[in-house]
Amino acid sequence: MKRTEHGVMLITTLIIAVIGLIMIAIILQLTRTGSFISGSVARYTSALEAARGGAQKVAEEIYVRYRNDFSTAGTELLACKAAYETKDWASKCSCSSNCTAHSTISDIINLSDWSYTLGDYKIYAKIINTKTAYSTSSSSTKDLRLYTIDVVALREHPQEKAWLTILYLIKLEE
Repeated sequence: MKRTEHGVMLITTLIIAVIGLIMIAIILQLTRTGSFISGSVARYTSALEAARGGAQKVAEEIYVRYRNDFSTAGTELLACKAAYETKDWASKCSCSSNCTAHSTISDIINLSDWSYTLGDYKIYAKIINTKTAYSTSSSSTKDLRLYTIDVVALREHPQEKAWLTILYLIKLEE
């Protein structure tokens, strides 16, 4: 072989080796990213399940207290927010704009109406809107109350959180 052919073979071998190393690096990066994403999904799924459990607990509590009157609601503000429509909160509940603030998670945490611990998660819930409607169906009047509730589930790890907004309708005969 000529001397120039050895140089071409060396350069070709080096190029193939670099391409192989790049492919291995890409495969390792994809594996690492996949592990990170699956971990994130698992953390979010856990937080979401905790938030769903908290939402169910809040809905049950509202239903029980609605049937038994809100006088035992725990706090005067919670009883007032549950009993009156949102438009009446300022006059009847001595409530400022903090009663409906829910633009960030910290609004719900710092100004929550309920807080629970479910497993490793801390659940915060806040009534942000209450509407009342009356329907006449089959000659009986039914009281319909619609609550909009924000529920936040947090764990000590800052990435493990879920925020749900639920609508809860109560239909009771008068």
